[in-house]
Amino acid sequence: MPCIQQMVEDLAGGSVPILKDVSVDAAIAQGCAIEAYELSGKPTQFLPIRKMQDVTSFDIGVAAHKLGDSDPDRMFVGCIIPKATPLPVSKSRRFGVASMPGTSGLTAELIICEGKEEEEYKEQMKVQSFLLQGVTPSSDPEKPRIEVTISADENGIITAEALDIETGQKIRQQIDRKAIE
Repeated sequence: MPCIQQMVEDLAGGSVPILKDVSVDAAIAQGCAIEAYELSGKPTQFLPIRKMQDVTSFDIGVAAHKLGDSDPDRMFVGCIIPKATPLPVSKSRRFGVASMPGTSGLTAELIICEGKEEEEYKEQMKVQSFLLQGVTPSSDPEKPRIEVTISADENGIITAEALDIETGQKIRQQIDRKAIE
């Protein structure tokens, strides 16, 4: 506690007196009692009920190559949903076919990852991968061809969807959390 009190004093520039006679155990007990009361769902004029909202624990994204670089050791993860985003959430990002790993002919492999934004693929936790078949080849590799949408519901269930923008071909897959735990 003294370390925390000193940090607060330093942040306040010494202009705010710090109460040092507060019982830590009493403060924690009061906080727990208030939280338990809120979770009971019975509002009062003094304590309105607040809804707690869960957030994503990690950045969630798709593994991709930088344009013109197909070395699997230098893949990065393009973040779609940043860490600490409130649930439920659904966000999309477009990728060029040339940037997708495993793109050969008319099939693109989508690798969903959790970790830090724009970090190397090998630093990420691979969640699941699936194939989008029937992708039409493009003469312009920089033009986004696939739109990836990742959704997480209020229970943290993640669903990934890939759409070929040209053909309208779509694949949707719910992430099996048991497969990665």
